[in-house]
Amino acid sequence: MFVVGSDNKLRIREGVLIVKEFKTLWDGDASEDKRVFGAELKFMYLSRHWESPYWGMDRKKRIVESHEQAFPKDWHWEASDDYDAAAVEFDRLQVEANPQIRLLNQVRGWFGQIGRRYDDPDEEGGLKKVIDLKEVMEILKTLPEAYDECNELEKKVMAKNFQVIKAVGSKDIGHFEKV
Repeated sequence: MFVVGSDNKLRIREGVLIVKEFKTLWDGDASEDKRVFGAELKFMYLSRHWESPYWGMDRKKRIVESHEQAFPKDWHWEASDDYDAAAVEFDRLQVEANPQIRLLNQVRGWFGQIGRRYDDPDEEGGLKKVIDLKEVMEILKTLPEAYDECNELEKKVMAKNFQVIKAVGSKDIGHFEKV
């Protein structure tokens, strides 16, 4: 949805206004140059996007820093219902577009299930549950490395499948082109 250009400016990808919630934000900005819309999207990116330079900060600090960066000091902007709806849709699209975030959300869901299952260690089989939980934690520690290994394997397979081969007459062709 967003691209940060080589000039360090945030650009909106084509088609963003097809998303109803972003179109509503756009239509709600009465300014001729759509300054409010641009500032709201900048704030959304800085405070919510996983590639934002503020992403690693504590949530409250990230929001304050993002707000200072996105809005002029003389603005007294507060999130509207339309902004909140667009932010929820932004989060959903970001998760859909990023397999790592999807995986992290699944892991968070597993933690929730584990937490509900192991709420009472004094319950029958409680010690066994705690041991099982430790085993699960060890397995979860390996997920990032396993994910990276899958990505590397995919790159190797794709490189092999799409590499350019020499054909008769020294013409370069791909695997799916006719000779």
